[in-house]
Amino acid sequence: MTTFNEARQAKALRLLSDELDIPDSYYEKAKARYESLGAWLEREDSTLVGLGPRIYAQGSFRYGTVKPAKRAFDLDLVAELTALSKEDQTQAWVKEAVGKEIKAYAEAHGMKADPEPTKRCWHLEYAEEGGLRFHMDILPAVPEDEAVKALLAGHVPPELAQLAIAYTDKTSPVFQVISGEWPMSNPRGFARWFESRMSGAARKLLLERVEQLPPHRWNTPLQQVVRILKDHRDTMFEHDPDHKPVSVIITTLAGQAYEGQTDLQEAINVIVDRMPGLVTSSQVLNPTNPGENFADKWKDDPALEDAFWGWTDQLRRDVERLGHDLGSDGMKRLFEDRFGVVAAEDRFTPFIPAAPAIAVAHTRTQREPWGGRA
Repeated sequence: MTTFNEARQAKALRLLSDELDIPDSYYEKAKARYESLGAWLEREDSTLVGLGPRIYAQGSFRYGTVKPAKRAFDLDLVAELTALSKEDQTQAWVKEAVGKEIKAYAEAHGMKADPEPTKRCWHLEYAEEGGLRFHMDILPAVPEDEAVKALLAGHVPPELAQLAIAYTDKTSPVFQVISGEWPMSNPRGFARWFESRMSGAARKLLLERVEQLPPHRWNTPLQQVVRILKDHRDTMFEHDPDHKPVSVIITTLAGQAYEGQTDLQEAINVIVDRMPGLVTSSQVLNPTNPGENFADKWKDDPALEDAFWGWTDQLRRDVERLGHDLGSDGMKRLFEDRFGVVAAEDRFTPFIPAAPAIAVAHTRTQREPWGGRA
């Protein structure tokens, strides 16, 4: 039997998820932006046209777990030169070649901010449109060698291993020379893995509609939970962003902990309970590339691992508090203080405690049918 606390928690989680949901129009605008860039890289007079340029989304936008921070969309993209190999050019050449076309795109479209190179990517900032801001981080890459893919296939499904890429990183010791030792990643493989973790629930919830919708629009409990967890993380580390747990760690652990629940409340309680036990020896391994430890920075900065454990402890307490009898004001403060969600007052009306029943004394004014004579 469902208790009052469980019913309150379920109601609060539904409200929290609704407030964090992303309108389809946001996705469509963001998709239009990166498809426009992709068309530019593939145009006939592009300097990359003979190199098979292909641009695609990676990260939270691809998985459907994106959570705009202050109405800003962070789009992580890969610009893969599919007809090039690691032995053809240096990382530096690939980085500059992709950057040259991104700069030309920005100039042709009258963008005020110049694209900026980062350690691995090109950062492209869009002007605000309709109160929504976009910026892209575009990762130049080439396909990984077949020999490396074959080795990877010994640890992950071969169809995922085939999606691996080699990417540019200016801190790489071979950044300026032709070498087979590029950094490796597998963003499309990871996306396929994450989609496989939620596909069963999506089929149960959406039935035949699941084939008509892209995975980022399935809105499964796993996707909802990841958005809630990232939102809680962002709020907790608002004044200490350098130590907040990175999104890929949260996404990986949540995906591994998820057991296909079709109910949001069941999913978040299972995930929050199981996540800490999935961290082994201070490592969170990429499920599509066991050689990549998403928590590799913990070794150099133990404060990052401490921050992760502090966050998981606080998360557990705050998810439990969603079931407490806090009243409408208390629930509103919990949403704002712990989850960074500011919702309209009337959204918290369901959490107003019910008025206690008033017992009314019965006064007998006439002889009851079961009574004796007056």
